[in-house]
Amino acid sequence: MPIKDWLFGRDKKTQKEKEQQAIASLKKQLNRYELESQNLLRKIEEQRNYAKQLLARGNRVGAKQALMRAKVYEQRYNQIQNTMMNLGTMIENIQRAKSTAETVKALDIAGEVIDATIEEVPPERTEEVMMKMEEQREKIAMMSEAISSPEFSESELEFDDIEDVESELDMLEMEIQKGTVGELPSTPGVTTTPTVTSSITEEKKKETAEVEDELESLKKELEGGGD
Repeated sequence: MPIKDWLFGRDKKTQKEKEQQAIASLKKQLNRYELESQNLLRKIEEQRNYAKQLLARGNRVGAKQALMRAKVYEQRYNQIQNTMMNLGTMIENIQRAKSTAETVKALDIAGEVIDATIEEVPPERTEEVMMKMEEQREKIAMMSEAISSPEFSESELEFDDIEDVESELDMLEMEIQKGTVGELPSTPGVTTTPTVTSSITEEKKKETAEVEDELESLKKELEGGGD
């Protein structure tokens, strides 16, 4: 050890080394007290057994002295147990303090990282990015609206064709109100086909008729079986 360190009592041990030394010393004391506790329990049991033997021989005074010694051992045992509890608490406090200190250091480092990241991207830049995103969104909406507009398809029809379509729509609405939707009215240049509603209706009628026929057949079989 250098002379200066010896004179001024400087301790070159790191905090980690001090912590390890403190915990090791406390655990050593715990082990020593544990051995002493076991020895005291053995002595207490011996004195009580001895008191029973003395009483059996009629020596009440000796039995009383043996029990008094057992009580002294019990008091010492209780003191050691309290001391061991305090030593254990101290070890837990050291470990808890270490864990807390490490957590605080980690939070401090995390805060520095966050500050450095924010400095790389200032709030003004964030606002510019958000405004740019909003402009892009509006442009995309305008483009989507443009490519989905029906004006391009309608522009290929003549004015007379558009009037015919409107007339057909009016007639279909009237048929729907009357409940007689059938085939589309024939118009020049337009091939009419049965509507989906008409096809579905005919299919349902056919299925209903088949079911009725099956019911009649079953009814006849039952009546024949009854005879």
